[in-house]
Amino acid sequence: METLGLVDEIESTISGAAGRQKVTLVILSMGKGVSVAKEEIVKRLAEKYPGASIDIQDGGKAGSVTVKEIEVE
Repeated sequence: METLGLVDEIESTISGAAGRQKVTLVILSMGKGVSVAKEEIVKRLAEKYPGASIDIQDGGKAGSVTVKEIEVE
């Protein structure tokens, strides 16, 4: 359940920032201790935002995932 909650929170943040525009790029920062695999996050975001480039960088606050940047068109 934690996986779904975290990814839902990320999707909500991205959707709120993008509005109705098409998301083309998402860059996340993932701290150590996050119990969700990067692959799972990328898979879910790719389904939600088809065609968007998704990059997850190591670093940031331990136990957290931060949306660093999004691009829209």
